[in-house]
Amino acid sequence: MLAGCWCRPAQQLLLLMLLTTAGLLLIGLTSLREPALGVLPRPALQSTVPRTAAPLPAGPVPRPGRLRRCPTPSRLLSINSAGRLGNIMSEYATLLAAASELRRPAWLHPDMARTLAVYFGRLWVPVLPISCRVNWTVISTEELMAKRPDSDTNHMIGGFPHAVPLFHPLRARLLRDFTFRKELRQRADLRLAELAYQAAVTAPTFIGVHVRRTDYSTWLARSVRGRVAGVSYLRRAVALMKSRHRNALFVVVSDDPDWCRKNLRGLQRVVVAGDGVQTRPGADLALLAACNHTVVTHGTFGFWAAYLAGGEVVAPTGYGRRPTGLEQDVRRARLGWTWLPAKGQ
Repeated sequence: MLAGCWCRPAQQLLLLMLLTTAGLLLIGLTSLREPALGVLPRPALQSTVPRTAAPLPAGPVPRPGRLRRCPTPSRLLSINSAGRLGNIMSEYATLLAAASELRRPAWLHPDMARTLAVYFGRLWVPVLPISCRVNWTVISTEELMAKRPDSDTNHMIGGFPHAVPLFHPLRARLLRDFTFRKELRQRADLRLAELAYQAAVTAPTFIGVHVRRTDYSTWLARSVRGRVAGVSYLRRAVALMKSRHRNALFVVVSDDPDWCRKNLRGLQRVVVAGDGVQTRPGADLALLAACNHTVVTHGTFGFWAAYLAGGEVVAPTGYGRRPTGLEQDVRRARLGWTWLPAKGQ
């Protein structure tokens, strides 16, 4: 353009200077705007905490500030790890509450820690290193809380404790400890969304239903001369929840899904969703805990499904000559459950 310009030399020089200045300004403004168009991530900060000499064993890590060394063997409190997932959760909750009440240091057995770590994140009670040697005196929960021993003896709580009145005041702490791992929570949420879509229910209220059968029938007959809650109880429980909640969608999980499909057939908005495989119970428990309300039959697995879900709970009563210890504990804890008479089938 300048080569063919009719301007005088002075005017050409002035025009060249103006164009050069405008170009420099344009480059400057462009460089100032670039970070706003695409901000690069900040480099990760290097940790100043030295790595441990040995890898941490599987399971939850202890509370911040706790060193992974053997505790002073005096007045320690622990609990045996017995039963399946529901039992182990009850044992952990009982240990946490007893230690808090008695102001004694509590430590988890590594086996219990490994089991819980499969399903949950960081736990409050630290893990006793497997290399530690402690002389334990076995004691029941009832004797421990009644005698409140103040000696230096290390006590191991035995049996299958499920001390709901003792641990219910620590509900907030337990809900944090029993927060499912991210992958289990995501799987449960996706499954509920899928079930709502398949049932064509808009804005559903999810009612988790846990039906315990199989081996529990033998245990009830032996312990309280009872029979498992049958189809009559379940149909009445479903009808009650339908009367309380609009757009209720019932999500059934059981150790006997075939029985549920056969006996609950014909009930609207009732789907059998669990896989019934007792060796991998985490997905089923997370699914029930993600529901809004719960219908239970028997056992600690159903209890924890209802306890973690919150909301309303319908449970059976009158299934034997006397109530189980679990029912008595729930009643003493005043959890506000609705109790329906059960007829075994």
